[in-house]
Amino acid sequence: MRSDVTHRPASSAFSPANLPYWAAIVLAGSGLVWFLTTQNPFSTTAATTSAGTTITTGGGSTTIPADGETTITTGAGTVATTTSSVALPDNPLQALALETITTELVGPTYAAVAPGDDAIYVLERRGTMKRVDPATGEVSTVLDIVDKSNADKGIELGLLGLAFHPDFETNRRFWIYYTDVEHDTRVVEYTMAADGTPELSSEQLIMEIDRLPNALRHNGGMMQFGPDGYLYIASGDNAQWDVNPQDPLTKMGAIMRIDVDSGDPYATPRDNPWADGSGAPEVWAIGFRNPWRFYIDAPENMIYIGDVGQNSWEEVNVVPLEPAGYNFGWPHMEATSCWSPGTGCETTDMVLPVVEYGHDEGCAVTGGVVYRGVAMPELVGHYFFSDWCNGWIRSFRVEDGVAGDVIEWTDLGSVGQVTSFGLDADNEILIVTTGGLLLRLGPVR
Repeated sequence: MRSDVTHRPASSAFSPANLPYWAAIVLAGSGLVWFLTTQNPFSTTAATTSAGTTITTGGGSTTIPADGETTITTGAGTVATTTSSVALPDNPLQALALETITTELVGPTYAAVAPGDDAIYVLERRGTMKRVDPATGEVSTVLDIVDKSNADKGIELGLLGLAFHPDFETNRRFWIYYTDVEHDTRVVEYTMAADGTPELSSEQLIMEIDRLPNALRHNGGMMQFGPDGYLYIASGDNAQWDVNPQDPLTKMGAIMRIDVDSGDPYATPRDNPWADGSGAPEVWAIGFRNPWRFYIDAPENMIYIGDVGQNSWEEVNVVPLEPAGYNFGWPHMEATSCWSPGTGCETTDMVLPVVEYGHDEGCAVTGGVVYRGVAMPELVGHYFFSDWCNGWIRSFRVEDGVAGDVIEWTDLGSVGQVTSFGLDADNEILIVTTGGLLLRLGPVR
């Protein structure tokens, strides 16, 4: 039987006609092998190489690629690019937010935790020290020196500073800084009892700075221990700009450094710049108007100083703790501008700020802290600060003496009259405001 179907020989799979298909298959297979071996798509470990994190603020956006390179973009364009070895979480940082710990405070001026203690100790300007439970916000009074303070005489007076000894867990020692009824400044030591209240019988006057009775402003008040074990103390010029800031013989308009573990009641470090008696032996640096808040960043051995300006400019200075003997310029200079005299001022060997801003943006800088917590690894190394009048929060990171990565966290709006920053037991940032708030800064992811 004859078939009408014509039989043709079967073609080879590797015939010239099929070569384009085989090439496509080989290329696809090679790409799959590369993807599986280099991208590890089925790993259960959090990836550290993703598209990166973009923080958007009112001024623009901050892009932090996961390979560690950080590019900051604001409304003015790209400000700086830095690198970091910090591994970033999978859920990107979108913004910052404030958690209210308590509203039950009256004119708080400072917040800190003692080593080994989760409780937050908050100073109130009127002369009371509060203990705040960070979990419940419960507030209790642990110290009352209202009758010793002159806080009712002006907003820059009262209980202003607090420092706990680095070995507080064993020696229970701490210090407060306040202005008294004679308008003088007093640094007083106490011992803390096991229940978290000061032992009043342990009160010891460490330092007293005589001030003019009619000069009630620019009292400084910040105290902090440095990694050298010495206590650093900031004092304003007492509004005597033409007398105090450039005179190392006075303890006003200066940052001092003392050894509270030696001497009676303290000793002067031998490497203080005027320890030979040519100036006040306690003085470590001069040329300040009102260094209301400074912060010592121990990992980098740097000090950040917010010095409140006069007519036009606010400033933040950043210098290494060594060498001592810096001159920060006031009253010859207000930030980077001449003040007295108005032109041709002396600038030789004077420290210039890394950040300054005009009084169109605020009126009184509130120096802050360097962030080294765990909740916001993208921002480790950023210095956070504010302005008492406008209430914004800004941050920057210093590299090679230059402030980069400058961000204004406009999503936070105006926080209020920020009097101080602090750190909780986890090194997360605390903020206190004149209006009585104790806040914690955290991420939005």
